[in-house]
Amino acid sequence: MEKNHKLAINPDELKLSKDDLKEMVKGMIKRWEKNKMANKGVILSGYGMLTYIKLTKEEDLIKIFKEIVDGFNRLMYYNGLAHAKANGEKWADAFEMLKDNVKKGDW
Repeated sequence: MEKNHKLAINPDELKLSKDDLKEMVKGMIKRWEKNKMANKGVILSGYGMLTYIKLTKEEDLIKIFKEIVDGFNRLMYYNGLAHAKANGEKWADAFEMLKDNVKKGDW
């Protein structure tokens, strides 16, 4: 039986609302508050994010979070590539060359 696994989120399919984003940040703050002393900096930043979310138009937030998701997708790819290279997997060298060619515009 073949399973269709989606390994990354397509940022263009992101359907978040302001309330979704606030709920997510509140959940993070709640987890961090379990150890307030160790997490005081991120807790403060979390409250700053909540303020930012409240003050920003919803359509602008969606644009920003689409870019964030796209960036994380790229980071996950590069991280997987680095792990493969560290493990000596040959396919990683080919992908690394492809990435370099794309950067040079040789694609």
